[in-house]
Amino acid sequence: MVPITKLYVFDNTGLFCVVEFKNDNYEVQIDWPEDVSLRGAKFVAHALRYKSETGKEILKASKDLIAFIGDNYILAARFKKKISDEALAEILKKTYDILSAVKSFDPTEIGEVVAKAIMNEFSK
Repeated sequence: MVPITKLYVFDNTGLFCVVEFKNDNYEVQIDWPEDVSLRGAKFVAHALRYKSETGKEILKASKDLIAFIGDNYILAARFKKKISDEALAEILKKTYDILSAVKSFDPTEIGEVVAKAIMNEFSK
């Protein structure tokens, strides 16, 4: 079972897609209210400033939200059961590496790629 409840995919401007995990399934969301878009843009600005100031790619945004800050995307995972921060950060980095090879800019396709990468990681 995947311990991640939601995976947020941001590009360098804001929220790109959200993958919600339920049991052994997932749903890719690409539409949300404007206030969510504004919070996403604020989070991106915060994450990019954090990476610039500290040189770190991993941001512990809250007690149950960890983000990997890459050059093209930011992956932020909200998790439900205890998984070590280091293990989740490594999974986000692996998922980012897979995502970096995708040549599509379609949010649904991007969401599918990250969802399958995450599910594959936890099926091992």
